[in-house]
Formats: sequence, C-alpha cells, structure tokens
Amino acid sequence: MHSDTGMQAGGRGPKVAVLDTIHGGATIARGMVESGWEAASFEVYHHIPDLAGFELVAAPVHLAPDNPALVGAKKRNLKIITHHQAVGELFQPEKDPAMEIFEVTGTHSKTSTALLLALLLSRQKKVLSHTTRGLEIWQEGKPRLLQEGLSITPANVIPAL
Repeated sequence: MHSDTGMQAGGRGPKVAVLDTIHGGATIARGMVESGWEAASFEVYHHIPDLAGFELVAAPVHLAPDNPALVGAKKRNLKIITHHQAVGELFQPEKDPAMEIFEVTGTHSKTSTALLLALLLSRQKKVLSHTTRGLEIWQEGKPRLLQEGLSITPANVIPAL
C-alpha cells in the first residue's frame, strides 16, 4: 500500500489537504498531525477549500472528478492520492516491520476475500481486518470482534492501530 508521496513523519514531508470530512478526512488529517505531518481537513460538498500552500491532496476514491476541490487541486498541479494511500502512509512497514497491510477492492466479494485472507494469514501472525463485519483481530485462525457498525472508510482503521 506504500506510495511515493514524499510524506515523512516529523513534518519533513509536504503540507497535506485531506478532502471530505464526512467520510473520514478529519480522522486522517488528525492521524497525520499526530504523526508529525502538517495536515488539514476540508468539507468539500458545500464549500470550495482554498488549497493555496498545500503540496499534496488526499481524497476519497468516490469523490467525483468534477468536484471543485479536485478540479482546483489539478489546476494547481498538486499531487493527489487516495484516502487509502494516506492511511497506508501512516502505517508504513518502517514503523512496524512485522505489520503487513493489504487491501481488497472491487465490486463483489470483498468481505469474503478479506476474511479468507485474514483466516489464512492469522495462522502465522496477528491480523487486523476491517470489513462490513467490523474491526476484528485474528489470531491462530480465530477472529475477535473489536468494534462493529463502523463505516468501511479507510479512516476507521486509524483508531484501531
């Protein structure tokens, strides 16, 4: 999940604008700030944020390409990453070499595929799964529910870790 964003802990990376507070943007921005990055979150459905001074934009995959905030970011030639990539940056292997991060995307069977992978991987290591079933910790092939009823927005993984 690691991406070449230039983001580094300790404030040495780009200033990040995280779009869409309704779908986890505030949680992602807060996680970035707590990790030493300069970041701010913006609501983008009723307002057009001023992205002056930002170098990187994190947006959810479902945000319409014609959303004025995204259009503005593209006009400014800002690098744009997904919320998934931003959350992945918070949990880079350098922070925890024992942690493996993977995503299952698509339109069908995501939960089934993710749970099967969690079952298999948990025979060797501890696994956190984030699916429509909720957040679960898997060990030795057995899940333990941490929290149910969460949206599957990538930001909801942050409080768990």
